Amino acid sequence: MAYNGRIQERGGGWESTQVAAMAVVEPALFTIVAWQPFFLIEQGGDGGSQYSGIMWDLLLMLTSKMNVSVEIVPPPDGLWGVELPNGSWNGMLGMIQRQIRKSSFDHITVHILCTMYYSICFVTSTINEMQEVDMALGPFAISYPRTRVADFPASIFVLPHRVYLPRPRGSSDLSDFVRLYHPTVWMLTVMCVVVVAAAVWLAMKVEGSFVTPQGPHKNHMSAVFVLLHVWSGLMQECE
Repeated sequence: MAYNGRIQERGGGWESTQVAAMAVVEPALFTIVAWQPFFLIEQGGDGGSQYSGIMWDLLLMLTSKMNVSVEIVPPPDGLWGVELPNGSWNGMLGMIQRQIRKSSFDHITVHILCTMYYSICFVTSTINEMQEVDMALGPFAISYPRTRVADFPASIFVLPHRVYLPRPRGSSDLSDFVRLYHPTVWMLTVMCVVVVAAAVWLAMKVEGSFVTPQGPHKNHMSAVFVLLHVWSGLMQECE
């Protein structure tokens, strides 16, 4: 494989280069926004930009397999991409959507390789002819409007979203746990437990009319046992 040893970067009216091992072909255009710790952009001593992070490593692996060089084109507005009222997009997704140039490589191959690397961060255009850049690199959130203008590969990981509650202040007793929720919430919770327990007990009664329980299973027919079983299931820790 022949190498030109350079990665080019364009932004506004300036241009810089960095040393890297890439194939001598027409460069593929990538748009990138820094997002720690997945992709880091630092200022180099020669005035250019230095890149690091797991997504940068995946980009080098991808382009090496495809035998293409890389040209970095940062988005002018520095945004990920939001749909505008007129149907166009800004940010990196807008650069993928806008059709001003012929693609540097086959997007089918891109999608296969991206799936092989299980990266949510390589995004290609749904249009296989011309766009401002070939791919966008970053941890994009996948939504239906975005899938209409970009193709997303398989996920390498999923970022969880959680709701955190502050610790209650005061005495450390059972009342601290009870005060976390409104009395209406507790009332509805108890009602749900009773309804579910009644439904389970009724289903067991119907089943018992056809099959006679034997041995220790006879005690499982009691309403108290069913109620405690449903309540214990509700109290179990889950993620």
